[in-house]
Amino acid sequence: MKENYSYKDKKFVEREGRLLFLSFLRSIINGKGYDFKEPAVADERRMDIVITYNQKRYVTELKIWRGNEYHKKGLQQLSDYLDIYSLKKGYLLIYDFNENKHYKEENIKFKDKEIYTIWV
Repeated sequence: MKENYSYKDKKFVEREGRLLFLSFLRSIINGKGYDFKEPAVADERRMDIVITYNQKRYVTELKIWRGNEYHKKGLQQLSDYLDIYSLKKGYLLIYDFNENKHYKEENIKFKDKEIYTIWV
């Protein structure tokens, strides 16, 4: 990822991130599952991506890094979506455009959920 990054790519919205991520997933899912972008759920809320694969459901939220407060709101949002599907594990993909960013991954315990988070 690092060797392909360019500062010309800074103008970026979550919608573009979703397109990139779904392009990556398409060959993995390949007939064994489905992806749904922005499916409407309870209270007319919209999740970023829901993937069904091998009869399991994966809820994935995509965010642009905008600091710790925005990050906490994203964790809460994902936790709420997981509650709708009665899931305890979710996925958070964060696009970080800070000059001193670190590519990292971690499992975050948030309330009663496990959220696998990766920064790119």
